[in-house]
Order: sequence, then structure tokens, then C-alpha cells
Amino acid sequence: MHTPPDLALAARYALLATLCALIPVPFLDTFAENRVRRALVRQIAARHDTTLPPEAVRVVADLPSGGCWGMLKAALWWPIKKLLRTIAMVFLVKGLADAASEVMHRALMVHHALGSGLLPEEAPRVRAAMDRALEHVDTRIVERAFFGRLRNPRGEFNRLVYAAARHPVVTEHDAATGTMGPEATRLSEAMAAAVSTTGLVPEVMHWFVLELEQVREGDDDAGPVRVADPGEQ
Repeated sequence: MHTPPDLALAARYALLATLCALIPVPFLDTFAENRVRRALVRQIAARHDTTLPPEAVRVVADLPSGGCWGMLKAALWWPIKKLLRTIAMVFLVKGLADAASEVMHRALMVHHALGSGLLPEEAPRVRAAMDRALEHVDTRIVERAFFGRLRNPRGEFNRLVYAAARHPVVTEHDAATGTMGPEATRLSEAMAAAVSTTGLVPEVMHWFVLELEQVREGDDDAGPVRVADPGEQ
């Protein structure tokens, strides 16, 4: 029998991971976010009484890199991205909400993969299926549900992000234990509630299971599963 996913845990780590975008040093923000994402995967594995090897954790947890070209684009885009986040908080607000939703849904797919016995042996297959499953769904509806839980969505979110980012003890340990401070706690609780009430989780998991069947060892170049629209039939 599978243990139920811990949405509160995933939301806390998702918030911490997305706040790494505020680090004003190129590549350090990505390094820090990957560290938090890996810590979340290890926490999920521990709840399944499993210890994943570092390579398997890296494969399923890290941000998509895009190879050498992806690193070059990241280096070129980084100053522009930071400038936009400095002069237009709306970009930061939307970016953090979308990223937190993505982290949480990936955590739920890792939970499913662990419960199905696919990790660590089939980590590349699991990662490919995760990436492709997210191509089928629009996780932005979580952002709308999240903002709907705040009385003054933009202003309150800006204030809470600013306070959470300045909190001196927002660490991986705090995310694991739920002691992140009042601002970060409020944000993570709102995100967990938004994910659980949108109805998107079953859709993501549906596509994840389909893509797991599509992606086999040696078949990593296969494209995502395509289902014809009713109008095409």
C-alpha cells in the first residue's frame, strides 16, 4: 500500500527552491535551487524507507540543463532576467508561483515512482516521463488558485516573498520540519492548498503513467505521447 504524498512538505521545499531565484549571483542561484530540489527528493525517498544514490537523485531532481547550449543561454539571459525581476515585481511573482507549482508536481511524480519501485534503477526513464508529462498540462491554473487564497494577491504576495527571502533561518532543515517562519509558512500552506484543490494532480499523474509506458530503456528519443483531439477524428 502506497503512503500518501506529503503536500505540505513538497510545498515548503518548493517555496525554498523558488526563492533561490533571488540570489544575485550567476549560477549560484541554479546551484542552490538544485540542492534544495535534491533535498526534497531525498526526503520523499526517506518516507518510502529508501535511500537513493546521489546520481539517481541528481537525475530526477535537477533543473533541466539543456546541455552546453542551455548553459550558454542561461549565462546570456541571467543579467536580463535579474534586471526584469528588479524593475518589475510582477515577473518575480508569476515566476515564483509557476516554479513552485512545477516543483510540487515533480515531487508527486517522484513519490509515485518510489511507490512503484522504479527508483533508483530506472531514474532516467522516470525523469523523461516527468518532463513529458508536464508538457501535456498547464500548471498555471495552480497560480490562479494560489493567488485566490490571498486577500490582496499581488501586494500580499510581494510582501510575503520579500519577508520570507529575508528570514534568517529559511533553510532545508526548516523546510523539512515546517519551521520556516510565519511568512514562508503562509506561502507554502497557500501553495499546498492550491495544488490539492485544482484537480490538476490526477491529470499530471495520468500523463506520467502513460509516459512511463512510452519511455523504455533505449527509447529516450521517443517523443511525448500524443492523443488526437476529438476534432481530428
